[in-house]
Amino acid sequence: MARFLIGLAAIALFSAPALAERDSDNAWYGEVRGGSVFAMDSEEDILGGLDTTISLDTGWMVEVNTGYAHKSGWRGELAFNFRKNDFDEVEIDGFGSASLDGDIWATTAMANVYYDIHLNRLGLDGLMWSRITPFVGGGIGVGYFEADSGLGHEGDVAMTYQGLTGLSYALSSQWATTLTYSYMSALDTEFDGVDFDYETHNVMAGLRFRFY
Repeated sequence: MARFLIGLAAIALFSAPALAERDSDNAWYGEVRGGSVFAMDSEEDILGGLDTTISLDTGWMVEVNTGYAHKSGWRGELAFNFRKNDFDEVEIDGFGSASLDGDIWATTAMANVYYDIHLNRLGLDGLMWSRITPFVGGGIGVGYFEADSGLGHEGDVAMTYQGLTGLSYALSSQWATTLTYSYMSALDTEFDGVDFDYETHNVMAGLRFRFY
């Protein structure tokens, strides 16, 4: 056990200079993410002006992206993801609620811009700060939304936008794990003439590879 711990410490010490050098380089990267989708209720006026709320269960998502990181901290990427949520129930004001079978799929392509906050550049020295990089960003794109329920099968294309924040943890000069939160919203989604507000909070874990 002692030898194992000494070995880990040696690896960490020798990798620290490589991590610092990584921060000063430009590089292409690729990433895979997966996580949970927490969809917000959609509240609309349908059936002659009745207030109607449609809720979705917690779903899942997967994403692949590729981008270019600049040594200044700015980073741009193209991201492609798939989300799926099952319908939970529909509630009509004055008439109660009922379960709703079916699901909704969202396939989106987004152009994202991030700013990586390199903590060691802010005077936070040490191995831990060289490994952790918080980031903030936003993106716009387009999505195809497909709903399949007891009311029918419908699809629609809509513009999308999102805000993101999170952090990465460098495992080496090329590999890093990531934890990302995003808020994503679609504009003017409609199924069979009925408006549907598709807005989600997403929590994702990922693995990123930096090319040299």
